[in-house]
Amino acid sequence: MTIFRLLVLGTSFLLPIPAAMITLTGKLEPGQEVPPPVRVSSATGFAVVTLDDTANTLAVNLSWSNLNSNPVAAHIHCCAGFGVNAPVAINFGAGFPTTPSGTFSQIFDLLNSSSYGSAFLAANGNNVNTAKDTFIAGFLSFRTYANIHTAPPSGYPAGEIRGQLVPEPSTWTLAVLCAGLVGVRAAWQRARGRR
Repeated sequence: MTIFRLLVLGTSFLLPIPAAMITLTGKLEPGQEVPPPVRVSSATGFAVVTLDDTANTLAVNLSWSNLNSNPVAAHIHCCAGFGVNAPVAINFGAGFPTTPSGTFSQIFDLLNSSSYGSAFLAANGNNVNTAKDTFIAGFLSFRTYANIHTAPPSGYPAGEIRGQLVPEPSTWTLAVLCAGLVGVRAAWQRARGRR
C-alpha cells in the first residue's frame, strides 16, 4: 500500500460527515461583557450548546460559579460578534436556577415561539420560521453569546458573565491537522514528480 493510501485511510475518519448536530462552546467571563462591569467579579462559566437542525432543537448545558448574587436572567443573544451587544434570542426563562453557582440543562424547540425573546421574535416579523432561520444563521457564523445577569445591589443587572459561542477547540485542531496532511501530500507529490 502506498504512503498516500495509508494517509487517506488513516485520516478518512477526520473528514467532515454531513450531520445535523453542530456544537459550539463558550467560556463565560466578566471581561466579555459590553460594557465591562465596573466592579471586579470572579465569576466564571462554561456553555455547551448543540444545534440539531433536523429536529429543530437547541440543547443548552451551562455551568457557572462565584456570581456576586443570584441570577435574575440568562439567555443566548443573537446576532453579533465579539464585543457587540445583540437582542435576546433564546430566553432560558423562569426555570433557570437562582443560585450563585450551579448548572442548567434544557432543550429548546426552535419551532416554538416561547423559546425566543420577544424583541428577537418581533424583529423577525413574529414569524417562528424566520426567527429560527435567523438564529441558525447567527449560530453557524459564531455571532451568538450566552449571558447571565445578576441582581442588584451586589450583582450586575446588565450582565455579570458572557461568552461568545465558538467551535470547540478539538474541532479546530482536527481541521488544522487535516489541512496540514493535505499540504504534506501536495509537497510529497511535487517532490516525487521532480525525480
